[in-house]
Amino acid sequence: MEAIRSKILQLNRTAFIFCILTTLYPLQSLAADLGDKSICVRGEPEPLLSGNNSKIKSHSFTLQSRTEAIEEIVSLFGDRVITMNGGCEYYVNAFRYESAEISAGNASVTHWGLEAAKALRKMHALGLSGVFDLVKAAETLEKLVREPGKLLLDAEIPVEGDGTDFLQTRVVLRGGGLLPGQAGGYVAFDLVKGPL
Repeated sequence: MEAIRSKILQLNRTAFIFCILTTLYPLQSLAADLGDKSICVRGEPEPLLSGNNSKIKSHSFTLQSRTEAIEEIVSLFGDRVITMNGGCEYYVNAFRYESAEISAGNASVTHWGLEAAKALRKMHALGLSGVFDLVKAAETLEKLVREPGKLLLDAEIPVEGDGTDFLQTRVVLRGGGLLPGQAGGYVAFDLVKGPL
């Protein structure tokens, strides 16, 4: 009788272990298939410029990883837009807009705010699109330029009319400078939305 009980316990243990293994293995495979996608709310970055565009001289979009990409656009007029497109819980586009029309001016925050607003409007005219309203971001900067002391470098500024609460777009003015060895300058700014 004892031998039969021992045999039943051994079969029950074997069946139990088999059930656990057959349950865990598919979950482990699924987790491995998801890789780092499972921890990132946002999907892969997508180009801000799509399709053929008669205003564009050249365009490139390169995925650096599942969460980051670099996009470069050169207009027929020679203006250049370089975008670092990334984020995981947030949409983040870091822009560097280069143009022969940008001068260092007095290098004040007001000057860079106006240059960033002009760049946003030009990017909109070129057909760049995404999760951000470029015109509303330009309007926000233009409004703050008219209010002395309101515009600061590296501060997150809510973009009125583009999202609400935690999904409201914010613009961050980084500044600018002259292009080394060539005419013109650049202005740098970020657009941020999130957390998702």
